[in-house]
Amino acid sequence: MVSIIVPVWNAAKTIRRCVDSIKAQSYSDWEILLSDDGSTDNSLEICKSCARDDARIHVIANCHQGVSSTRNSALDIAKGKFICYVDADDTIDPDYLEVLYAYHDYDMVVCGYWVDIYGQDGVLKSQTKNVQPESAYGFDHKEKMKPLFASGAMHINCNKLLRKDIIDQHHLRYKPYPINEDFIFMMEYLLHCNNLYVVEKATYHWIRVENHLTGVDSLPDNMLQIYNESHILLRRFFEPFSTIADQILYLTYEIVAVRYLKAIDSGRISAERGKRLLHEYHNNELVSASIKAHVPKTLPESFFYHLLSWGFFRTYCFLNKLLAR
Repeated sequence: MVSIIVPVWNAAKTIRRCVDSIKAQSYSDWEILLSDDGSTDNSLEICKSCARDDARIHVIANCHQGVSSTRNSALDIAKGKFICYVDADDTIDPDYLEVLYAYHDYDMVVCGYWVDIYGQDGVLKSQTKNVQPESAYGFDHKEKMKPLFASGAMHINCNKLLRKDIIDQHHLRYKPYPINEDFIFMMEYLLHCNNLYVVEKATYHWIRVENHLTGVDSLPDNMLQIYNESHILLRRFFEPFSTIADQILYLTYEIVAVRYLKAIDSGRISAERGKRLLHEYHNNELVSASIKAHVPKTLPESFFYHLLSWGFFRTYCFLNKLLAR
């Protein structure tokens, strides 16, 4: 019934832990597709070892083309009526599939998740839970879904159950982007849905390691255009309430500016490139629409909001660090 797609790239240290958490599921009608992205460590060998131990586990060996291509190759052969995703460095609670599958009559099912932060020594430093109120959403009043999107629960693909027939019927696949490809895929999927269900329970563990860069931290030249694409899709979803999409994306665009500034300060990108990116950012029509739609809630937020809207990026960055926002 459920195909669990696990993209794998140089995950030798974590992939067996991930697979073990899936094998421990209370709901057992699943297959795992371990889709290796041309790993240079022994991830592929570990995946094959896992498959030898359980006939429900299948391995796909790909050339290194990125996470989107890796997920797509698994979608091409997935046999389940439903699709869910687990990243190779994450884990799921034993009732993850059971919780999602209980509402499989809906076009999308969304559960809560934990953000687990580990130190370099492997010790858990903190846990943050992201859960939203239990609710069924029909799409005749999409404006009621604003808090769900604003929470970030819709921006990742690992806390959801999707219908394979919708994916196949509309030929949905991940685009070859290094960032935000999951949110773009989810938005394209939602444009063909009629409803979704939110489960007020966190059963997915999104694991991060301190001072460890991930794809989320990358700075592709077309980063702003990628976020613009998701902005346009979000506007389409919320039509005729497109301002809701502008409001939701404000925090994303604020983070984009911060990432540019941090990359300049750390030397990851040159000052010349940073200046060009910030100029492009300041003159971007969708960024401007998002800033215009945002309403600051506190005086300090209003202060930083105006620095951003005026393009006073250096002052924004300096005061941001000074106040440790």
